[in-house]
Amino acid sequence: MIYSNDPTNRLNRIFLVYAFVVAYTSFCQYFKLTAINGTWALFWHKASFIWPFYPPLYLMIAIILLDKKNYVKIEYILIICLPAMLIAGTYIFTNVLYSELGHYWYGWRFNSVNNPYSFFVGMYFIIYGALSIFLITKFYIRQKNKMKTRALYAMIGLSIPIICVLIAEGILPLFNNQIPPLGSLFTCIGTISLSISILKYKFIISVHSKTIDKLFGDSKDFLIIINQDHEIISGVK
Repeated sequence: MIYSNDPTNRLNRIFLVYAFVVAYTSFCQYFKLTAINGTWALFWHKASFIWPFYPPLYLMIAIILLDKKNYVKIEYILIICLPAMLIAGTYIFTNVLYSELGHYWYGWRFNSVNNPYSFFVGMYFIIYGALSIFLITKFYIRQKNKMKTRALYAMIGLSIPIICVLIAEGILPLFNNQIPPLGSLFTCIGTISLSISILKYKFIISVHSKTIDKLFGDSKDFLIIINQDHEIISGVK
């Protein structure tokens, strides 16, 4: 629904991809935990290979929010997503990121291993996550009046998954291996917060650009379209 409001909006398109990744990996996580045997658990474990794309999606959303005029270009997207593609390929075709399969009280789980490659993956998440939080916090500080509330929901929606996943998946397992994987739960909570900011507070401009062109395309005057906060959102000549 968010995407259909304005398919030309880069932020709407990025959010659509992000929501798909959240939904897909959450389903894979559920089916892995409840698998009837280790073979099916391994299948769903491999099927969730797109999880490394969370950090670049967070980063792209933060960049677009901070500077709506200079959207992330396709070449920048490829560079930002390059580590994710490398990790995803390694995750599918090798076993260097996890060790033996274990069955705990909450279901099946593959234990992570300590090696240079897993250290690289951890640093990748930390760097991308910290940069995303920094940019979205900077965006929140810049806002005034009504935009503060909207920006707060966006900041919560991006920060909750990043911080909670790092704690639940990276720190807590070091002390207690019986903790269930909570990453999918936190990402779903963050997605709900972002959806609220978009739908209820109209955080993302949802005026369809094609509708604007259709209404004012034949006008000989230069028209400026503003929102309720008197911010310019479009110009038609």
